[in-house]
This record gives sequence, structure tokens and C-alpha cells, in this order.
Amino acid sequence: MVTSVVRQRLLQRACTTLGDWQGFHMHRATCSIERDNVSCASWQHAVRTLSGLSSEGTSCESNEATAVAQADTFTSRFLAQYINHEQRGVPKNAGTASDEGFSLQPMFLMLKHLDNPHVTAPVVHIAGTKGKGSTSAFITNVLRAANMRVGVYTSPHIMNIRERISTSHDGAIAASEMLALIQRSEGAVARAEEELGHKPSHFEVLTALAFAHFAHAKVDAMVVEAGLGGVTDATNVFPASSLAASVITTIDEEHLDALGGSIRSVAQAKAGIMKSGCANITGQQVKEEVGEVLTSHA
Repeated sequence: MVTSVVRQRLLQRACTTLGDWQGFHMHRATCSIERDNVSCASWQHAVRTLSGLSSEGTSCESNEATAVAQADTFTSRFLAQYINHEQRGVPKNAGTASDEGFSLQPMFLMLKHLDNPHVTAPVVHIAGTKGKGSTSAFITNVLRAANMRVGVYTSPHIMNIRERISTSHDGAIAASEMLALIQRSEGAVARAEEELGHKPSHFEVLTALAFAHFAHAKVDAMVVEAGLGGVTDATNVFPASSLAASVITTIDEEHLDALGGSIRSVAQAKAGIMKSGCANITGQQVKEEVGEVLTSHA
């Protein structure tokens, strides 16, 4: 059993090691599913098939591949209900703390109806332009080496959207687990949608599902990458009490239309994940104005 004190210390050690490894500097801040005419019975059959493959000891790889493909189809159809800004493009200034910025209300409503899964374990929250993936992998491996079960949420994926959600060395959440996760969570998402009066986005729903999965899996820690920017990103929902550390890797010009139009506004958006009273770790910055922005937030 890993106590909360030990978890916090291990997380801090992982982040401090990261600082030594990559020239990082520690700062203390004052700081109703659409199934496209697929019946509920066949949905449940897919779950039973996937869940029973290993227990029945079947050696038929083609059956397993078919079941996985069917499960992934259901997942895709569920998520297709929601606007995918990664495909359609991000609105201008959506990642900034302005009137045009994304609202975090959809996330907080979904999380409320999911019983606030994002506060069930300490979190390392990562934003930046370069090195988010490698930083996430490094911290995750340090924590897993300490026998901690770690929930990891990253984006984008390479082959399958399930790659974004992981709780083990095996990588992506299994197709059967993803199906079960959607079944457990779709009611909460629908209730949040009813309160909002509109649908949340694809990324918001996927993010909420990830946190729900981590809580269900009883992880010891979460390592979470921001998707776009930071301040209005769907992942930026952690209270200071749950945040073991925020990590900001090297920042460069990216998504300028969505993040305010300048390198300074990009840095301000990403600095939005820093929380008062928490450990904030920033990567070595090439551009002076980026360092100035991050220091002002620390």
C-alpha cells in the first residue's frame, strides 16, 4: 500500500530527477450514445465477447481481432457525436484566458456527474511545445519503477485513440475496458450535456473518460499532458490540493491563432497550468520573453 505522503514524495522525487536530467528548474509558486442503428444487445454482446476471450482461453486470433475492431467502431461512433477540433481546427484565441477562450464549465460538469475522478490521486500536469511526450514517459517510468500504478493521458495518438489512455506498461487501454468505461460514463456525460444545453467537445469527453478510468483503476498517480495551451485546456481542472507538480517543457511558437498570436501569449496560455502553492518545474527556455512570462507566474 502506497500512502498519500509516500506518493507525494515519489512524485516530487521524479520531478526533481527530471530537473537534474534535462536542466529543469524548480520553482515554488506562491503557488445517449449514438450507436448508428447498432442494437443495445449487440453492444452488450461486444462487451461480453471481449471480456470473455481470455477467460474462455480461445486461441482464435481472428475472432479476437474482430471483437476488438467492433469495440473500436463503437468507441468511434460514441466520440463522433462530439465536435473534434483536432480535425476541424481550433477557433481563434480559444486557448487564451479571454472572452474567446474555451470554457472549462463542460469539464467541471462532466467531472461532477462522474464523482470527481480527477481528484482521486496526485497529478503531474505537463504543458509545453517540445518534449511533452518524452517528459511524460520519463516521469511515468520513474513512478512505475517505484511500484506505483500510474494513469497516463497523452495526445495525439498514432494508430488508435485508445493509446491516449493508459494504466500499465502494456500501453493503451484495452478495447473491452474502453467499452466498459463508456457504458459506465455515458449517463454522466448526458446529464452534463443536458445542464450545458449543448454537447461538450470530443477532447473534453475523452479527457473526462480518461480521469474516470484512472479513478476506476485506483491509480496511485496521474501523469497528464495538456492538449492545447494550458489555461483553458480541458485538462486544466486540477485543484492545487491534487497537483503534485506542474511541468512546462520548452515553449515555442505554435497554434498562434488559437493561443493569442505571439510567443508571449503562447507562454501565458501554457503558464495557466501553474498553481499557487504547488511545485512548478519549467524547462530551459530558448526565448527570453518565455522565461519572463513563466517567472512572473511562479
